Amino acid sequence: MSKDFLIGGTAAIVSRTMTAPIELARLQIQNNYLKHNSISHVLQNEGVRHLWKGNWTNCIRIFPQYAMNFMLYEKFQKKFKPFFHNDNYVHLLSGGTSGIISIMSIYPLETARSHLALQTNYSKYSGLTDVFRKLSLRELYAGSKLTCFGYGPWNAINFASYNYYKTTFKYYEINSPAIFKLLCGGMAGITSISMTYPTDLIRRRLQMQSFSLEVPRYDGILDCIQKIFEKEGLVGFYRGLSISYIKTFPTLAIQFYTLDTLKDYFVKY
Repeated sequence: MSKDFLIGGTAAIVSRTMTAPIELARLQIQNNYLKHNSISHVLQNEGVRHLWKGNWTNCIRIFPQYAMNFMLYEKFQKKFKPFFHNDNYVHLLSGGTSGIISIMSIYPLETARSHLALQTNYSKYSGLTDVFRKLSLRELYAGSKLTCFGYGPWNAINFASYNYYKTTFKYYEINSPAIFKLLCGGMAGITSISMTYPTDLIRRRLQMQSFSLEVPRYDGILDCIQKIFEKEGLVGFYRGLSISYIKTFPTLAIQFYTLDTLKDYFVKY
């Protein structure tokens, strides 16, 4: 169990750090109503290293989240397996359950990461502790209800589709094992984000309520959905999806590659 915890956390940190600038661009596009909210503005006014702003907080968040996620996923698989003959159901249920538990356990860090990433030159917060000092508990958990309906299915589809693609792309496993792992992980990420993306966008909008007066005001999930549709149309729910594909494929490819590589290593040693 401790090995699963270490494997999950390490894989998450490696993959997110390597793709942090793309994730920053995705957050900016999702929250396009903020002024001076672009990669070019970051480069001109803050410098290259600030393309990774918020990544330290993200690593603090991502390690326990994905360590717990992977550890619980492995545990739930053993629990659910005797009840289902179809492995797809096992992966879906295990991934969904582990996803909800893990994201809710660290959710305030997720909110803090978004706030730190979208500020300019420490204009609002001096660091992680400052975010916790300035935001109320309610603000730190803004969007958490929708997260259960969004991240749970995302995680379920992610694990289930990864195992499905491992069967589909079996040919590459012998000839190119590295490409096999990367391809299966990347395709799993694309599949899961395609099916759950609007929930992620709505969650980000609700998370950013306490960021500044530039952020549109919403009275809850349904009000947020209504206002986005009225102002931006159906396409508004998919704002940033294209760059999410660009970010998700390498992120999940690296994550699952690292997961499987570390699993193989611990089996041998």
